[in-house]
Amino acid sequence: LETDEIWDDSLKEAARTGTHVKDVFPRLAIARKLHLMVAAEAGYDLDETQAAAFTEYYGFGFMLKKGLASRASIVLALNVVLETANIESHVWTAFARDEYRLANENQQYTFKVAAIRAARKLRWEREGDSLGGGDVVTYVAARAVGVTDEDIALVAEQECDERVAEVAETLASLKGAAKAKYVKEVRALLDKAKEEMAMDAEENASSSDSDSDSDS
Repeated sequence: LETDEIWDDSLKEAARTGTHVKDVFPRLAIARKLHLMVAAEAGYDLDETQAAAFTEYYGFGFMLKKGLASRASIVLALNVVLETANIESHVWTAFARDEYRLANENQQYTFKVAAIRAARKLRWEREGDSLGGGDVVTYVAARAVGVTDEDIALVAEQECDERVAEVAETLASLKGAAKAKYVKEVRALLDKAKEEMAMDAEENASSSDSDSDSDS
């Protein structure tokens, strides 16, 4: 429960200050002595000297690549391990394979949900719904797991709930060139649909004009 509270507070501070939550949570967690709570929960009764050393050499980080962060990927480890893992993620696959796999699976799920929520917020804002728009924390949570403006815009442009979920889930599972290719394909489908709608509108307008001429 304490971890959840600190995570929520970290999202709010990140939203307020424009800082990435990956930089906020570790600082707040240490300041609120979450690491000492974890040690106590694990059965370690640290004296003052041990607690000071633990605070100096250990810290919180995230088991995700490229500076991403999620509640489920939080890890407490030696600072040197966290620094090394930021360079080479095989640190986690070597020493915490199952936890690393679960963290990445959760990241994809969180990405999907965050993208859908952010896209819904964007649609509400475009429609002028000031009550349903949510707050900036929605975007902070989305950014933390790698959701981009392009992802949000693409999901927001889908016409039905099924396509919203499908596109968000696929974006969550792809990276690099594969993701760029998928985005291009979805954009092409959207452009084609818009062109067909424009053609239909022109045909309907022409048909209405012809009917008017006939009546006169």
